[in-house]
Amino acid sequence: MSAPDVTALLAELERSEPDLAEDARTAVEWLTGGEPLETVTQLDVCEFLWYTLPLKVGGDHERLARSLGRLLLIGGMERYAALCVSPTTTQILRAYAREGEDAGTAAYQEALESTGVLPPDVPDLRWSMIMGPEELGAHVACSAALELAIIAGAAVDRVALTRRWLTEPRAELGSDELDQPRARRTPQPLGARPRPGQAGAGPAVRGAVARAGARAAAARAAPAAQPGRDRGEEPAAAPVALA
Repeated sequence: MSAPDVTALLAELERSEPDLAEDARTAVEWLTGGEPLETVTQLDVCEFLWYTLPLKVGGDHERLARSLGRLLLIGGMERYAALCVSPTTTQILRAYAREGEDAGTAAYQEALESTGVLPPDVPDLRWSMIMGPEELGAHVACSAALELAIIAGAAVDRVALTRRWLTEPRAELGSDELDQPRARRTPQPLGARPRPGQAGAGPAVRGAVARAGARAAAARAAPAAQPGRDRGEEPAAAPVALA
């Protein structure tokens, strides 16, 4: 089922809670960058709330987050709406406001890691500090596959799932992901993870190629009966999903 149209959701919010509508409009425009709401992933929502919003958007950040949450709730996107009003989001926004960027960014990175949707480094590849389009597309698609696995309730080995997606042949690229030029660079030193997920990139920057990759990854991430479970492997303990 497609996500509701943003314009229609804003019109409904203006009728029911007009005091929130303008803040919701601002927040959703930053979140989606004009892309359809159905392209948004958990990674996008977390990065917007925990990085882009406090560092790049003016206004009352907690109110903007609450207004976005209300809009997403009206649209039936309950999981993402819950992130907007979660204690974690409030704590991170207050860390930026009271302790500065370094403290806020540290809290953001810790929280994003705990969601389980951040693709880890694997033996064949360490994600770059600054990603090019191909690597960013792979990162987004891996995150989408991890998110679906967690939603399905499967125990997830993040490294195994990420590596399998990166090394399986992709018809649209004509080779394995790891055969792409981005993977032949000098490996990054340990700890040189990007600001998680290339913070602030958002759906508009990631673009149609990344989204097509995400859908392909989701389809390959697991058998149809149980999305996200590794084929022929006993999965490890599930990552902690953010409440």
